Amino acid sequence: MSELTLSKDEHVEFIIKNFNFKKVKKVMDFLKWEWTSVGVPSIPQLKKEATNLLYQVCDLDGEGYYVSCGGFKATRYSDSIELSFNVDDYDSEVLNHGAFYEKAKKQKDRKNKISKIEQNEYIK
Repeated sequence: MSELTLSKDEHVEFIIKNFNFKKVKKVMDFLKWEWTSVGVPSIPQLKKEATNLLYQVCDLDGEGYYVSCGGFKATRYSDSIELSFNVDDYDSEVLNHGAFYEKAKKQKDRKNKISKIEQNEYIK
């Protein structure tokens, strides 16, 4: 596992000090985004949840791992951590598995072969 250069506390305190919780609060108020037990959270509640997530992600063994809750996402990299607030996101990781992936891979391979044939580069 890669170790953080600074202590966990230094990383977490830096992010909490510099993150724009006022902007998050405005968005949550506008969207009427409520957490189950507290309704729309206050800035101190936002900071508390973000702090908890950041400490959790510091303890993960590896790079690119994340934890998320209440719109926050804390990500661990080799020598840093990141906090974001997400209103919406989506990824295509699901496409890398199963029958759909295998079909797409074969189609890509065929296109590459056709391209090489057209360019007279294909040697079997």
